[in-house]
Amino acid sequence: MKISKALSFPGDPQTVFDMLCDPEFQAAKCVAAHADLHEEAVSQHGQDTKVVVSRSMKTDKMPGLVRSMLGPMLTIEEIYVWRPLLTDGSRRGTLLVSVIGAPVGLTADIALRANGSGSSVMTITGEMRAKMFMGSQVEKLAEPWIVKGLDKEEETGAVWLAES
Repeated sequence: MKISKALSFPGDPQTVFDMLCDPEFQAAKCVAAHADLHEEAVSQHGQDTKVVVSRSMKTDKMPGLVRSMLGPMLTIEEIYVWRPLLTDGSRRGTLLVSVIGAPVGLTADIALRANGSGSSVMTITGEMRAKMFMGSQVEKLAEPWIVKGLDKEEETGAVWLAES
């Protein structure tokens, strides 16, 4: 299933990039998404910046099929790899999202660029796959939760930048 989402942030691309690579912002994003447990790590690999976020949350408000597959807790790992700054001030990279313990994940290209008037947009374009029996049904169930998580990241980012 294709996933395409644009997140708008009230800041220039460098300011937004700095926020996205701040472990404290990543923790705030997890708290805003009602994660019960979370870990964040940021590291440099040559000229690339790697952001790894792991969060666990209860599945009690998720569809029964999801609860039966995953049990009482869901753990999601996000791995962002940002490439170096381009000459136009934008950045590109990749995003891998894995559901631990389930053959469900998202592989996406990400880009961060200026969007006029001092704002920026981060685009996420990729493919979500559930490699299992009834995978397309699982993808349809998972898609709104992924979009909801991205919406929460956008909301948290707007608040974070306004308070900075």
